[in-house]
Amino acid sequence: PCSGPLCPVADRSTIALRPLLLGTGCATSNSLPAPLSPQTGLFHDPDVGGQGLMLVRRADAMFGGWFTADPEPTADDPGKQAWFTLQNTAPLGAGNRITLGIFQTLGARRDTDLPAVTSAIGSADLEFAACDRVNLRYQFFADARAGRFAGLSGMLTLRRIGACR
Repeated sequence: PCSGPLCPVADRSTIALRPLLLGTGCATSNSLPAPLSPQTGLFHDPDVGGQGLMLVRRADAMFGGWFTADPEPTADDPGKQAWFTLQNTAPLGAGNRITLGIFQTLGARRDTDLPAVTSAIGSADLEFAACDRVNLRYQFFADARAGRFAGLSGMLTLRRIGACR
């Protein structure tokens, strides 16, 4: 049974939150979670507003949130921006290059029982060029799974927001 301030309630006024990639337990006053990797952080292209990447790496797992604009010709449509998630599908090795899957989750709505459907729609290669820069090479699948992003590929050079650790 759940107890505490983050347990779901019948009126849905509380949302249960769980840590990502932090292991199975919570930190107590006598223990701390493992330190964050230097590959964890917020990254953006200072010359292109409205897009960015949030990355969290813990040991052998990496998760990212990628907010991006629509592909041409529908760019700048405020109803057509996209959130993708990036996640490793195989153990991460050491080094500055990481391959992740690109996933899209559709169908869910806050405060409803509508199920979310998460689908793999491409792959991404991250290369950490320096502590303050990451290159994101992306390739969306060339079929209906990727929707309006089908077949798109490219590279973004992103800068860290904030100082290096």
